[in-house]
Amino acid sequence: MALLALLGAGALLAPGPVAAGDLSFSEDTGAEAAAPTTAWPDRVIVDATTWTLLAVWTTDPPAEQAVPLARIARFERARPWEGRPDELVAVLKDGSRLLVARGDGVVSATTLLGAVTGSKVVEVDPAGPWPAAARQDGKTPDTTLALGSVHTGAQVAATLGSADSSAGAAAAAQPRRAQSYDVHEPLPANTDPDALDAQAIQVAVKQQMSPIRQCYNRELQRDASLSGKVVVWFLIEADGGVSKVRLKETTMGNSIVEDCIVDQVATMTFPKPQAGKVVPVSFPFSFTGG
Repeated sequence: MALLALLGAGALLAPGPVAAGDLSFSEDTGAEAAAPTTAWPDRVIVDATTWTLLAVWTTDPPAEQAVPLARIARFERARPWEGRPDELVAVLKDGSRLLVARGDGVVSATTLLGAVTGSKVVEVDPAGPWPAAARQDGKTPDTTLALGSVHTGAQVAATLGSADSSAGAAAAAQPRRAQSYDVHEPLPANTDPDALDAQAIQVAVKQQMSPIRQCYNRELQRDASLSGKVVVWFLIEADGGVSKVRLKETTMGNSIVEDCIVDQVATMTFPKPQAGKVVPVSFPFSFTGG
């Protein structure tokens, strides 16, 4: 992953050389990074599964910076003022600032952040001191925020570079992460479909449905007509844990929801099957909207 700097609090980054003292680098750099190609991302992806913001630069080559939501102290919004457009900024706990949305997309970005993170956006005086963002390459893109996945890496930048800036286009561009079920995949020797009662499986899933519903409800706010059935295949291990989670069937047509459901199923726990057996399960999750 290319490590890019965030806009330092109170600093003005303009095209040209950037002083290292003005930059705040990712905690996992291990060494001081080179000067970034930009301090202003083209796109920002919020991933509700990994609780992360992914800042994406559609430069050549594309680059990215992952920011855990736990590192963000607050979100600030400065409404349009004297020719400057609406701006939404994530303020990190170390004082660094990341432009999250700019221009016409700020209203929808504010709504999206509230729905996904529950965070309230702090309104600041647009006429007061407001750190200005600028790119070293001289470009001023209207940064947009969308719901997606940070797991796709630089593919996000390559895809979004030619995509429409709307949240719908960004969501449609996300490639599926979940591995598909393969009927030819060998099963463990101790597999026994009858080693755990079907009702016990249903009860266990029902008790752990809240994160699954959130996977769907977040996208439902973007697309009110979203519906369909997602069938997930997995193994319940002898200790009640889950392994080899696969996407078996789907009519949802939304890879964000499908990937999220698969991720959540992988974290589920079940009663221990009888006699140390392993139980294969195909479980349908149906969503009808509303």
